[in-house]
Amino acid sequence: MLEASGVVKRFGGLVAVDGVDFRVERGEIRCVIGPNGAGKTTLFNVLTGDLKPTAGRVLLEGQRIDGLPVHTIARLGVARKFQVPAVFQELTVLENLRVAANGGRSVLSLLRRDRRREDMARGIAEEVGLQDLLGVQAGHLGHGEIQRLEIAMVLVSEPRVLLLDEPTAGMTYDETRSIAVLLRDLATRRHLTMVIVEHDIDFIKMIGDRITVLHKGKVLMEGHHSEVERSDEVRRVYLGEGL
Repeated sequence: MLEASGVVKRFGGLVAVDGVDFRVERGEIRCVIGPNGAGKTTLFNVLTGDLKPTAGRVLLEGQRIDGLPVHTIARLGVARKFQVPAVFQELTVLENLRVAANGGRSVLSLLRRDRRREDMARGIAEEVGLQDLLGVQAGHLGHGEIQRLEIAMVLVSEPRVLLLDEPTAGMTYDETRSIAVLLRDLATRRHLTMVIVEHDIDFIKMIGDRITVLHKGKVLMEGHHSEVERSDEVRRVYLGEGL
């Protein structure tokens, strides 16, 4: 579904991503882990088009997408949710979803009632469990509810691949488990492929099909979380940081 082949990204003399081969199948949930400076965010930026690789290729269902503008890659079905929520605090849940559904259209078109987009917004709110909070301002939502709202805003674009950067940062265990269940459900129901950068090993155990471990810009290993946990090399790299 989504593939990086021999991807390299240099910033002057610094090699942030160094020959990464990475392939995620349709419907798979892949977690990407690694210590600070491993190249996780840079790889994400290359996959979404925010950065152009120095070398190598990025393919979406066999179509080369590296070098394309970010908005073009997004229209092809690759969406990203950042770690820091980007919701409008003063708007209600429904109004945030209307803004997301409006996309690049004019402000005037946002003011017009569009039944199809309205139904889409309400349907997605129900999918993520926010149907009872449509009239609540985002600024009054809890942390877990904010994360659900931002996931809903990304789903409005009907992506095929969803990249999430630490979606459970700052959450309680119960909130983390709830988000894991939600993402699993969305992946199954929508046939979504997901790539998730995460440090919370408990969350990874709840959700990840396979794990890719990055270290110094390279793929250190790939496998099920039980294999990764047993790896002496991974433990050495992390020096006890959460594994």
